[in-house]
Amino acid sequence: GRDSLSSHSNSGSHERAGSSCFHYLQHRPVWASKARASLVGSGFAHVHSSKKQPPLGSVQRFAENPQKKLTRELSTATSAQAVLSVLEQEDMYKLNEFHIGAAFTRLAKHKYTFTSAVRESPVLRKVTARLQQIMDTDDGLDARGCANVFWSIAALQSETPELQELLPKLIENAKFTAPYMNAQGVSNIVWACAKSSLSSSQLRNLLPPMLERLVDRADSLKPQDIANCIWASAKLRTDAPELLEVIPVLLEMAEEKAQDFKAQDLSNVIWSSGILRQQAPELQNILPALVPELPKIMDDMTTQALSNAAWGLALCEYKDVEFMQDAASRLAERASSMGKNNLLLDLPQLVCALAKLGMHNSALLEATSTHLSTVLKKSVDWTLCSLVWSYGKLDPNRHFAEFQDSLAKEVKRRRLSAEEVESSQLGPQDWAGANRSRTDHR
Repeated sequence: GRDSLSSHSNSGSHERAGSSCFHYLQHRPVWASKARASLVGSGFAHVHSSKKQPPLGSVQRFAENPQKKLTRELSTATSAQAVLSVLEQEDMYKLNEFHIGAAFTRLAKHKYTFTSAVRESPVLRKVTARLQQIMDTDDGLDARGCANVFWSIAALQSETPELQELLPKLIENAKFTAPYMNAQGVSNIVWACAKSSLSSSQLRNLLPPMLERLVDRADSLKPQDIANCIWASAKLRTDAPELLEVIPVLLEMAEEKAQDFKAQDLSNVIWSSGILRQQAPELQNILPALVPELPKIMDDMTTQALSNAAWGLALCEYKDVEFMQDAASRLAERASSMGKNNLLLDLPQLVCALAKLGMHNSALLEATSTHLSTVLKKSVDWTLCSLVWSYGKLDPNRHFAEFQDSLAKEVKRRRLSAEEVESSQLGPQDWAGANRSRTDHR
């Protein structure tokens, strides 16, 4: 698997004769040639600024350095508004790439605290303008800053979609700093590619140097990095099939660290194994190592993580009774406190997974019929079709006749066909009705 993509030497050289992936390096911008790598500590390549470094001083003087102080204040801000409040006191033209990276990373981590005031803030517009100004300079963003900003913009696309306009320049910046990125930086950009609305041509432009560096730093990937890259491969299986070339490398790393995956990581890898069951069937080889880890972290799994893991197992026809029944019971218990989106996605997907595996759970069927009856008209077509198909399999004696009748009535109102109901067992990603106007884009 490691031979699928060539790797850089540790010298940090950009070019190697005969490398088709890196022909564009002949046309790199001025700032790309100014970056130089050195091996530090764990072996990650770090980019050093060409700017003159300040003289060493005492610990007290270092702590009082205004530039360092600003970075710390941004990195410890506890909300999106707090980040903007810190920036409001500063001269935007004095912000450097470290401040920009810290600001956007913190905004992304606190995206759930975004308000209309934050979205419309002139401070946010000014810091965005400063980011663009830095990318227009000869130096641009260094490897770490570029990866952080790329990740942040992808994470913030719902809150601040206008930031997507920066992606073309970020892509160029990322291409030429790729040889100096550490493992986490590369995995963050691969994850961001799957989250952002990049075109196929943009993905083809960006991914070759990213995947080259990913293979080069594979031994340094942490469990979350591995899971994110596998998940991105599943999400981009159609638009960026070249990601599938690194699956053998990611699988090798995943097998080594199977016991270190956290709840979301396990769910992502298991879900991806199901989605990629045809394109990368070798991923299923890791299921016997991952599934026994699930009972240990069930309390940490969200309803979406439980549902996605169950769906991945169902697609792989991997029947683990203990996990499936435990997941069903947990979702049934949590149904009364779940939000509308989770009700309409997590419950139907888990019910469908049970139906595919021929497993019955009365509590889940009861909870689903109770809590979805009032919101059926707000469901996407796949949800509706999958419920009709699943209840037909799991409730042949019509213990939930009233709910089944409501489903049938809504299917008729939407003019959904019997073929669409039957094919819903393929899942929301591969459903035959995926080209309809009202589909699930989860």
